[in-house]
Amino acid sequence: MTNCTVSTSRSGESTEQRPLSFLFGNLFLLIALFSVSPYSTARGHSFENVAPELRGATEAQYVLDMTTADRRLFTVEATFPNRPGRATTLRLPVWSPGSYLIREYAKNVVDLEAYDAKGRPLEVVQTAKDRWDVRHDRRTDLTVRYQVYGSAQSVRTPFIDSNRAGWTPTALFVTPLHEELRDWSIRTVLPEGWEAEMCTEHAPEENGTLFRGSGLDEFYDAAGIAGPLDRYSFEVHGVPHELVFDGPGNYDIEELLPKVRQVCETTEAAFRGDRSLNEDGSSPVLPLERYVILVSMSYKHGGLEHLHGTHLIWPRHEFATEKDVQDFLSLVAHEYFHLWNIKRIRPEPLGPFDYQSENYTRNLWVVEGITSYYDLLLPARAGTWTMEHLLGWFDKLHDRVAYRHGPKVMSLDNSSLTAWIKYYRRDENSMNTEISYYTKGALVSLLLDMEIRMRTDGRKSLDDVMRTLWSGYESKRGAYGEEDGFADAVREATGLDLDEWLHHHVRTTAPLDFNPWLERVGLEFKPPEKPKPWLGVEWKSTDDGRIWLETVHWNMPADEAGLSNLDELLAVNGYRVTPKNYRDMLERLQPGGTAVLDIARDGKMMGSFEVVVAEDPAAPKLQPIKEPTPAQAAAFQAWCGLEHPNG
Repeated sequence: MTNCTVSTSRSGESTEQRPLSFLFGNLFLLIALFSVSPYSTARGHSFENVAPELRGATEAQYVLDMTTADRRLFTVEATFPNRPGRATTLRLPVWSPGSYLIREYAKNVVDLEAYDAKGRPLEVVQTAKDRWDVRHDRRTDLTVRYQVYGSAQSVRTPFIDSNRAGWTPTALFVTPLHEELRDWSIRTVLPEGWEAEMCTEHAPEENGTLFRGSGLDEFYDAAGIAGPLDRYSFEVHGVPHELVFDGPGNYDIEELLPKVRQVCETTEAAFRGDRSLNEDGSSPVLPLERYVILVSMSYKHGGLEHLHGTHLIWPRHEFATEKDVQDFLSLVAHEYFHLWNIKRIRPEPLGPFDYQSENYTRNLWVVEGITSYYDLLLPARAGTWTMEHLLGWFDKLHDRVAYRHGPKVMSLDNSSLTAWIKYYRRDENSMNTEISYYTKGALVSLLLDMEIRMRTDGRKSLDDVMRTLWSGYESKRGAYGEEDGFADAVREATGLDLDEWLHHHVRTTAPLDFNPWLERVGLEFKPPEKPKPWLGVEWKSTDDGRIWLETVHWNMPADEAGLSNLDELLAVNGYRVTPKNYRDMLERLQPGGTAVLDIARDGKMMGSFEVVVAEDPAAPKLQPIKEPTPAQAAAFQAWCGLEHPNG
């Protein structure tokens, strides 16, 4: 049984000599260490987890002071009691798990100072971009103080101003290098009228200002927000959930909160399957004491998963329409699904983490692609999405792989591997050379789901695979193997050997065949009555009144005519273009005809280019067929939980 209630509240260097035997011994050790590649592979595909071994454990107490918000500064004080040895190396991570990009958080650190237990200043030497050495007496308490500048509002970076704050601990808190955090606490000091909330296992203490936990990975996972918070609570099988906004928005909480709860309940049910609830009504697959949905109200969209919650960013005025709410629920579904898929079920390389360098895996398509598939299915199954919204999103995903050149040159597993240098560093040519493991991963997940359903006559589905992976986590088998772990789970869950199918769809650039899906559930791509024109260009206008060919799709009409990315469009068929008229002029072109485009390139007049006008490949739209068979109508409902409108 579940409840839904609404509650509102707003150093000097040592010159000690060493014998030659010591020096040569260490030299040979260094040679041995550097002769082992950290990226050794099994059959050329899997990567070893290279997180450094933790050599000890320590406690830590942090104070996070936000009263310097007017300067966009966090003030941090960290105390590490009873330090062994005479020196401590402190580090700040360079990335955040769940966002695969080196972000160089140390660039925001201001004026790091250190003190001993008596308050005496200690020498601090910065030895690398992300590291500081502090010399001190043996067994003293070490305290460091510094500030962190935060102006970039996202779920992966620190942000603070006089209205609110949001942070990921990887961007704020130093820890001793190569040491586990046995127990830690974070005490918040807030401006008047502010509250704080964090994604921690246990509820905060001392009027919501003190947060506690244990373990290094849990510490760096505990994201937070602060400000004049609005809080709304509900339960899922006895587990308290909170939806926390850092400011006002145009949402109707009486409408929104039950829908958020429905999405969470439907996700829990997908992982529980036919297992019964425990005798006390709790869920056997809901592995936490509480779950917190933190929402930073902004003008952007985004989300990042955490062990005991999620941090979302959402435009404060994008709750006005049914579409707005449905898209927000998709984001909630995505991050809630991550509670299982990646925060607990994970490939071997993704934990324990090396916070100072890249952590490579070829399985981000499982981590994010499967999750992206379910963030469309689960809101529909929960009854919070319309069929039109569901099919509209699959339309968008299909268009992103149907005609772009990127899927022809990048495989899905390589998209995962190169996320550190490609996905998070996209430019105007990325559509021609890359594919997103979110987008293609979701579509491959869809086709895998259909393949399992067809081969088992509907008795099994991708749901069973996810439950099998969860069973592996529950039985403490550890992370699944980087090379074959997911394929093994498919085989165990369904009895099917789909190794070749997975190889074809994940490790090659072969085009995806959507016909089996369409045929099984009674859908079709229907072209428009009037063909739409297309030149193979993604356009962009700028505030200075100029029109740009931002991306020219390879092997499409504009590319074949000799046009390039970042060319400037001056005229169409002899008529000058402006930001107000250029789209209307382009939409009036006739497929099968030609268009003459006047172009400038890097400021030089390039003359006129004659471009053949093609039909827009994205124009056909996904829709239900008019006369589905009873089997198709039943398969449609079994798949997405909605009734086929023509069944």
